[in-house]
Amino acid sequence: MDLPGYGHICQDTTQWDLRGREREYLGHVEFSGKRTLDVGTASGYLSFFVESQGADVISHDLSEQQQGQDIVPYQRLGSKNLEEVRSGYKSVARKLNNAYWLAHRALNSRARLVHSTVYSLPDDIGFVDIAIIGCVLLHVRDPFLALQSILRLTRETAIVTDLASTPEPKGPCMRFLQPTPGDVWTWWQLSPEVVQKFLTVLGFEETRVSYHSQRRSSRENHQEVRHFTVVGRRTCGL
Repeated sequence: MDLPGYGHICQDTTQWDLRGREREYLGHVEFSGKRTLDVGTASGYLSFFVESQGADVISHDLSEQQQGQDIVPYQRLGSKNLEEVRSGYKSVARKLNNAYWLAHRALNSRARLVHSTVYSLPDDIGFVDIAIIGCVLLHVRDPFLALQSILRLTRETAIVTDLASTPEPKGPCMRFLQPTPGDVWTWWQLSPEVVQKFLTVLGFEETRVSYHSQRRSSRENHQEVRHFTVVGRRTCGL
């Protein structure tokens, strides 16, 4: 992220760098004048980008007080280590929330931040025109239930971006990933076709798929990682 008064901010650990490729990530959707919900906002990069494009933004994420992060209950780690992982997430959530508010102030943002689990978005968010679900579904135990919770508030457009698999499966597929001690946050590899099926059931019957590459960067190097984005338009419901 590049912030006024701070310059370029990059963590020592490897993180995503979406700069210059935001439109591809968001499926080339137009945001001007649209009330937009950014689910899993983290440090707020996409929220602030779409706000710069004219959107009225509601950002969403967990807070450190909530226990809503879906952790793969990998028994080989043992109950003590799993509990340490859960406790450690509080620190991560606190840092992400702090990063969001730092950027919010630096950019003079008017975005609103709402905290909840992805399965129980508060009704007082109200209806939105566009929902952004950027690399969220692979990290939740129940992707369909998460989408259902989000899209019950979405009037027009759903944008779902996720990692593309190589080789790509044929047809709708949601593959459970083998958990590892180093990653108990990632549950699924989803195909764009299964996301399209989910969206169709939830009333977003007009869908299109695009592919793009995004940078995963550290201070030392970066790699290109293939993603897909499904844009769905509501055709029924609400």
